[in-house]
Amino acid sequence: DALPICEGGVDSGVASLLLEPIVDAENVLPKPGDPIRKSGGDLCNSLGQITKKFPFNPKGVDATVSDFDKVFKPKDGDLWTLYEKSFKTVIDCTSGDCKAVDKAPVQVTPAFLAFFTRAVKCARALYGENGTAPKFQYSLKPKKADWLDGFQIEVNGEQWNTDGDEAKTFSWPGGAKQNFVLALKLKVPVPADNMDGSWAVFRSLEAGHMAPSGAGYDFTRSYVKGGATPLEYTIHVETAAPIFNSGLTSCAPPVAGK
Repeated sequence: DALPICEGGVDSGVASLLLEPIVDAENVLPKPGDPIRKSGGDLCNSLGQITKKFPFNPKGVDATVSDFDKVFKPKDGDLWTLYEKSFKTVIDCTSGDCKAVDKAPVQVTPAFLAFFTRAVKCARALYGENGTAPKFQYSLKPKKADWLDGFQIEVNGEQWNTDGDEAKTFSWPGGAKQNFVLALKLKVPVPADNMDGSWAVFRSLEAGHMAPSGAGYDFTRSYVKGGATPLEYTIHVETAAPIFNSGLTSCAPPVAGK
């Protein structure tokens, strides 16, 4: 039978049927942003495995060196393998910071660029440019209080006695002995905390109230003796590693659309 013909050509219903295979093919053909979109999902999943752990999640189990290696280790970590595989076509991180590539095949979203930049800064703070194991420094500075004569502190087996208002630098994850012991100097030293593990210092601090202060954070805790009014003491912490406010828990789509 002849195709039904209208004055303008092929009947619209028949034309729609004829176009269906073409439209369907266009829908299944890969789009320019598909590889980057998939890599974005892979990175979000990878980071999600570590950000659900301590120190990123105060209620999580401790993140291990292996956990950090899987995501952040230079060259081998998921962050960098996915960068080489996909993201370097839209993001340039070669100059110490990350920026969108000019005339990229697709435009990276500002939210993902900011997210990726934070991840790169975290990696560099933990490993340097070419480190083989995560290591970062942090300083503790107990603050003087009228009711206190000072502090007795042990970090990873290293003893430190201070009257307060002086800082001392330590390294994570520490050596063979990983612990944090704190005693408050009153008439006699009063035990305030005693914890083991690579994150012992930060687990102890996290139990207090955290507030931004200068280039770091103040952690304030209370000492209570009997039914007396709680007495507060504060330890100031500074580190280049963004472990207290990483901004890595909220992933974003790398490119617009679906």
